[in-house]
Amino acid sequence: VIKRSVENLADTATITLPAYHLGHPVSLKNKKGRQDLPDDDPEGKDLIRPGDEVTIKFGYDGQNETEFTGYVDDVTTTKDGIEIRCMDELWNFKNTPVKDEVHGKIRLKQLLERICQQVNPEIEIDCDYDIGYKDFVIRHSTAYDVLRQIQEETKADIYFKGHTLHCHAPYAVVNHQTAKFDFARNIETYDLKYIRAEDRPVEVEVTIRKPDGEPTKITYGTTGAKKISLRCTDDTTATAQKLAKEQHGRLTATGYEGSITGWLIPYVEPGMAVSLHDKDIPDRDGKYYVIATETTYSRSGGQRKITLGRRLDIQK
Repeated sequence: VIKRSVENLADTATITLPAYHLGHPVSLKNKKGRQDLPDDDPEGKDLIRPGDEVTIKFGYDGQNETEFTGYVDDVTTTKDGIEIRCMDELWNFKNTPVKDEVHGKIRLKQLLERICQQVNPEIEIDCDYDIGYKDFVIRHSTAYDVLRQIQEETKADIYFKGHTLHCHAPYAVVNHQTAKFDFARNIETYDLKYIRAEDRPVEVEVTIRKPDGEPTKITYGTTGAKKISLRCTDDTTATAQKLAKEQHGRLTATGYEGSITGWLIPYVEPGMAVSLHDKDIPDRDGKYYVIATETTYSRSGGQRKITLGRRLDIQK
């Protein structure tokens, strides 16, 4: 099971192995060393450990796509067998403490560069979200803790692709390579609602602190509607207005809301676009941003659940 998202920081994978093979228990050493090592491998050199690199590929007729790359995070035994839980490049961030420090008047990209330098200087950064911090305080944190705090405060899409850390405003970057789906051909199941923009009013409130310390609230959207409250790390009104508008656009748009489930073809990953076609309701056809995918492969075959974000081909 592989879970990927532009909103969840880390992509993860879970590999389940049988507890018994050919009548004998399968033994893997976890990081706490509570399982016995086999007699022919007393040092456990051939066993799977946290930190081991992982690549998962699958597909049809030998035409496999790389669905996941990362590291073993943990190995545990459950009632269903042996679970190998994996994490993408964020595994290194999770296991890297960063220096206690106060970063004053720093832009977001500069902050990410300083954190990545402590994890791996070879990491590339693609950040076009130009916001700043008056002060960013780090105390007893891992690099992963810092990224999670940044995401919670800015609502940015933060994720790894290969060895590049991406940080963008919502929907700022879309891979317009579009996968086509037809309800009559390649959608196995779906859980969708079609909602018009006027039927889901939202008011976004962003709070900033001016240089004198006084809080200021910036609002965008429908007054009196469901309120979403955010805190802006920058102290400028323009940045707060931009954040409010971006978050409002993320939450309101005419189109489908929910997910579709298909097979492994066409290949889809978060950040791509998918087009939906329904011959019975053609006026609802449209192109959507992909927020997340959950891909499973087992003896039953392969499936991919695709969570839709905002519709991309209309404004409202």
